[in-house]
Amino acid sequence: MGECKKLKIKVPKLGNVANFMQALKHLREERRKAESVLLDEVEADVKQKQQFLSEQIETLHEMNNNLNTLIEHRSVIQIASNIIAGTQEE
Repeated sequence: MGECKKLKIKVPKLGNVANFMQALKHLREERRKAESVLLDEVEADVKQKQQFLSEQIETLHEMNNNLNTLIEHRSVIQIASNIIAGTQEE
């Protein structure tokens, strides 16, 4: 849930048990599965999507770190360029 808040993803709340049971019935009819099989299927689907999201979050962190490294390299190159340009003018 913390990652959802950080990424500004809205997680709808069903409110009560009756709403949950109605949503479960609708999903069961939509997928044409028995309740126990449906819940196992949903659990597997959630695990797969959680793994995907974890990988994507890790990739974003790596990209951010790489961007910071590139910014630092740019700064060093600019300073070195200024030093070299200054010594060539003399």
